[in-house]
Amino acid sequence: MRVDNKLLDKSNLTQPGTYLLILENRKKITLSVGALGEISFPKGYYIYVGSAFGPGGLRGRLRHHISPVKQPRWHVDYLRPQMTLSEIWYTNDKKKREHDWAKALSSMPGTSIPKRGFGSSDCRCETHLFHYNEIPRDVLNFYISNTNSYERIKTIYRFI
Repeated sequence: MRVDNKLLDKSNLTQPGTYLLILENRKKITLSVGALGEISFPKGYYIYVGSAFGPGGLRGRLRHHISPVKQPRWHVDYLRPQMTLSEIWYTNDKKKREHDWAKALSSMPGTSIPKRGFGSSDCRCETHLFHYNEIPRDVLNFYISNTNSYERIKTIYRFI
């Protein structure tokens, strides 16, 4: 599925921030993911946590994630052609929330970790990718319980 780049025309997306990609995997697959090797991805939903504090802000990073993958750069790039992007959540919070969110997601009920080190090779987090058998409708609970700025999180794309 191709996501329309016009979704990224919001002015606040030029700012840095933290984001979640919610991906749906409709069947079990096995993929070779760079240096991580072969990984089995069961059917279900995946939440990938990332941040965009470099040039281009959220718009630049999310544009990369919604565009067709020509040459994988990050671990999540290996998933995008095989899974459906169903939602994007983000915040323009000036604090880098990526590691707080990863820690909070890892403690949510029903969470499993497909592969240690996925998306987190540059930090001490166990992973930045989380699997759920069913879409976690309470995905924002981790945010509410871990920050005092609930009103700052926004959805820019919701397919489901």
